[in-house]
Amino acid sequence: MAELLLELLSEEIPARLQRRAADDLGRLVGSALEGAELPFDQLATYATPRRLALVVRGLAAKQPDVEVERRGPRVGAPSQALDGFVGSLGMADYVLEERDDKKGQVYVARFQRIGQPAIEVLPPLLGDILARFPWPKSMRWGEHAIRWVRPLHGMVCLLDGQVVPLAFGPLTAGALTCGHRFLAPAPIEVRGFEDYRQKLSAAYVQLDGDERQSEIASEANELARSEQLAVRSDPGLLAELAGLVEWPVVLLGRIDPRFMALPQEVLVTSMRQHQKYLALEDRDGQLAPRFLVVANVPAEDGGREALEEGVEHEEGVEQQVGQPRVAVERVLDLAQEY
Repeated sequence: MAELLLELLSEEIPARLQRRAADDLGRLVGSALEGAELPFDQLATYATPRRLALVVRGLAAKQPDVEVERRGPRVGAPSQALDGFVGSLGMADYVLEERDDKKGQVYVARFQRIGQPAIEVLPPLLGDILARFPWPKSMRWGEHAIRWVRPLHGMVCLLDGQVVPLAFGPLTAGALTCGHRFLAPAPIEVRGFEDYRQKLSAAYVQLDGDERQSEIASEANELARSEQLAVRSDPGLLAELAGLVEWPVVLLGRIDPRFMALPQEVLVTSMRQHQKYLALEDRDGQLAPRFLVVANVPAEDGGREALEEGVEHEEGVEQQVGQPRVAVERVLDLAQEY
């Protein structure tokens, strides 16, 4: 039994498409393997902002040898019909028999179909899946005819450590990937899934989206508790944040007190929709002048410099939340007028 590892490295995949893409990849590959008579034990898929990955464990090393029977023309048919039938078999090693049928006797050819090795079956099988992959929106780039959600940069395809000769557009599969875009961009050679996963982790890439989400939630709750606050429940935003970073780092930010005069809905909507920030609330369930941001790279000072600058210069939400100052002040003016 063998292990198949597939990774497609690309530009950033929109967070909302990652889980569906991982599910589609698993569904299509699993169905195709079953159709190709390559049974397997387990299949798992993973998605990060820059990659889709799949591992199949316990994969049959080759297709089974199968005894095949093929029905031919009726006995007594013109010789051209029999010659055409025999020619369609494409082999010399067969047994031709006459059998009774509802409409008389017919020719039946029996032969053994020798199963192909998985490494020969996989390239066309996977290539077809990639060519018809059901992205809701896809694109072309350069002069390439293929389509993908974002430009592809690399492809890993290994069967028990051996490179599968898979090609897709300008890409040819190999054993090289890379880690975090900024923290570990150098090429990484991998030999199998566990090696791949461990090396990605060492290169600041947390492969499992559920683990990223769990880590974000844990760090967010810990930071909130340190301020005697609680994270406002927002499962949808939490799931989206896990799809925006490969190495989540949760930081605490501060909202300038004067912007707290805005209706809570205005602040929360702005932070959630435009900046993807988690809102915090006090023990009474009221919005607190704090928020949490999930970065993709660690800050050497833990984010203290940005927070201190926001307090010292009183630039408020527009500095930490990132809204243009004039826009935020206009919203404040309108709220006060109302």
